[in-house]
Amino acid sequence: GLAVQTVTPSMAAELGLERAEGLVITSIKPGSAADEAGLQRGDVIAEINRQPVRNRSDYDRAVEKTEKGKSLLFLVRRGEGSLFLALKR
Repeated sequence: GLAVQTVTPSMAAELGLERAEGLVITSIKPGSAADEAGLQRGDVIAEINRQPVRNRSDYDRAVEKTEKGKSLLFLVRRGEGSLFLALKR
């Protein structure tokens, strides 16, 4: 229910990030689990299940390791702050 893209140096500057790390959420399907969890377009995913997410491979690996029906814990950077959001797989 969400589309992500690896943060580039230009995106990092635009989003006010210190480093070009993580994945930025580019779109969210309305009514999806990601939408219901509170994820928003422009959020930067920094960790999943307390493991750093630097690129799409890290993201895919974290999601694949989590059983269906279990929750993923996302550390998300939004604006000046960070928050944890749980998303059921």
